Parts: sequence; structure tokens; C-alpha cells
Amino acid sequence: MLQVRDVTNKWADWAVVAVDYNAAKTHIDTLWAHSVNDNGSLSDKPESFKREVVVNAIEHGSKFMTAYRPSAASPYSKGALLQVMLVGGKKFVHTKPNSTPKDNLE
Repeated sequence: MLQVRDVTNKWADWAVVAVDYNAAKTHIDTLWAHSVNDNGSLSDKPESFKREVVVNAIEHGSKFMTAYRPSAASPYSKGALLQVMLVGGKKFVHTKPNSTPKDNLE
């Protein structure tokens, strides 16, 4: 299980930079994330996590945010906070709270 880290001096525990969806595009299978260092910089290589591991980590206090690059030569910038939403009795990962029954990282 991922451990909760002290995020008082940084913007997140993990910066999600890529995802792999299932064939129906309703659920994320794998998230790729860099750990965020105390100074706000990202680790050199992203780690892969199964969706269920990330959902559990968020529910236990870990902070995941998306990160993006305006261009391949640019550093990563902060994106949106990931949240776990319960829709129709199932848990979904969203960056914008809504009742859509699928994962969405906009």
C-alpha cells in the first residue's frame, strides 16, 4: 500500500502524468505518477500503480494531482486534484466532481 506523506511543503504526494484505460474507456487500469519531492520537483522516473491502489491511497490521505507539459521540452506543471467519487455504488477517479459513471481526468 502507498504510504501517506507529509504534504505541507509540497503540492502533492504524486503527480499523475499518464494513464492506461480499459478497452471500454470507462475505467483507468494503470496510472503513471512521479513522486513529488519536498521542494515541489518530481522524481526522475514515474512509477506505475493499479487504479485500485490509487483509490485506496486517496481514501487514506495521499494527494494525487495531474501534471502536464505544455511541450516536450517544458517542465511539468500542476494540473487538477484527483478525487474518488461514488457513482451508482462504484468508485471512480475524477478531477471534476460529477455523477458520470466512468473515470475522468480532465
